[in-house]
Amino acid sequence: MNLLIRIYWLFIVAMICLPTSSTQAKSRLPPQKHDRDRVAMHGILLRKSDRFIVNSRPERLRLYRLKDGRLLREFGGEDIIPAIDVDPNEQFIAAGCSQGRTLVWDLNSGRKIWERKPQGETGAWDVSFAADGKSLVVADRSGRAFIYETSSGRIIRTIKLDDNHVRSAALSPDGSKGVLVDWERKLRFFDVRTGETRSTGIGAHSRIRYSMDGKYVFFTWRADLLRDRPELFILPANGPLETRSAGPFGITGIALGRLRPTVDGGLLVTGYRMDPLGWETVGWRYSPNTNKRETVWAVRATPSSGLSENTDFDPKRMIGVTLRGGLAYVHNLKTGDVLLEIDPLRSATTHPTTEKSRGADRPYPTTSRRSRSPSELRP
Repeated sequence: MNLLIRIYWLFIVAMICLPTSSTQAKSRLPPQKHDRDRVAMHGILLRKSDRFIVNSRPERLRLYRLKDGRLLREFGGEDIIPAIDVDPNEQFIAAGCSQGRTLVWDLNSGRKIWERKPQGETGAWDVSFAADGKSLVVADRSGRAFIYETSSGRIIRTIKLDDNHVRSAALSPDGSKGVLVDWERKLRFFDVRTGETRSTGIGAHSRIRYSMDGKYVFFTWRADLLRDRPELFILPANGPLETRSAGPFGITGIALGRLRPTVDGGLLVTGYRMDPLGWETVGWRYSPNTNKRETVWAVRATPSSGLSENTDFDPKRMIGVTLRGGLAYVHNLKTGDVLLEIDPLRSATTHPTTEKSRGADRPYPTTSRRSRSPSELRP
């Protein structure tokens, strides 16, 4: 047994130290791309318009046009924003801030609709809209979950736990009930009308969402702690507490990020993983009806440059957004080509397919320039 453990750790060290194209790409990145204060934290592709959102420090959300990367407007500017969500109708964008504030803006006009900071709120871990867009829930570090009316900011219900944090929370499609992950990493259902909670004893990590048809609850859990390998689990929303796994997402060193429910009742999952060739950002598509998972795309990346698992992709348009360091990249998933490179702090866009647009002072890492097309992907 001890010999097997030693072999396992030697394998991990070899994967980290092995010279790869990822290591070469890191050496070619400009110094500012390694600055933690410039890290891009979230990327969201809008489905109903040719736009996407990048959440990056210092404390701003930026809306870009997908066609050419033009900056359309900015939101925020005061607190760090660790949690954001866009309602399914793409009318509102909500932000949970590190200082306890929750803000909602009109996505099209940029007007701030409301701002709230309930007494005792210490900062958000997660924010999520119901599928009908009429309400949203904020998971707070104070051990509470706040359910707001989207249009007015009125607090519909406060779910208070005895724990220190609520790690993640989600509402059913009609907003009548919800589920959360408490400080002990256990799932709890709650009723929005009465405020009653029901513990399930089921372990969960920090990502949880309802399917858009309301049939399932999706969540992540590190079932294999030795290999640091999270898995996606599915729980019937209205049936017995019987979970099933969508299977592991890689060998080791995996981080699952955004869980994005789809209109057909399925789920899009983003994250990154480590394999013998280095690190890559990956997008998966999962169907609970067939319990099948498909790898849609993968992009080689360098973790030391601020790799984020909270990326996004659209299988219909075959477009994806990755985040590394202070930059955001837009990819064509069919060809694997990088279409746009965006520096949120400079509000500038480059097209790394041409040397002229890159500029000599901002060399693009050519060894990481191309993402893998669907035909090249492994499960």
